[in-house]
Amino acid sequence: MSGEESPIDEDDSEADSNTTRVQYDWSSTSPSIAIAETIATIENRPQSELEPLYEHVDPDSLDSIVRPRTSEFGGESTVSFEYYGYHVTIRSDGGICVRSDGSEPSE
Repeated sequence: MSGEESPIDEDDSEADSNTTRVQYDWSSTSPSIAIAETIATIENRPQSELEPLYEHVDPDSLDSIVRPRTSEFGGESTVSFEYYGYHVTIRSDGGICVRSDGSEPSE
């Protein structure tokens, strides 16, 4: 995985061993690829064995929403969704937080 462990400003009172936080540079890795890499690493399995991300969220739209904006109306974007038994939060600053609910992923 090309992401680096880095804290994300979320409610740390909920953070525990079921939470993984990583930081990516969107100029070198697209957000949709970063999510697949992160989940595959957590699951210790190849990305090809995961269910397709597009069954949960449109990868092109996700990449477009989360990538940093250069206009004055840019601001930070955050998108959250469920994928492979995890609650995923991804931010335009490159942060990804993956939280397991403790259940087995549905394939």
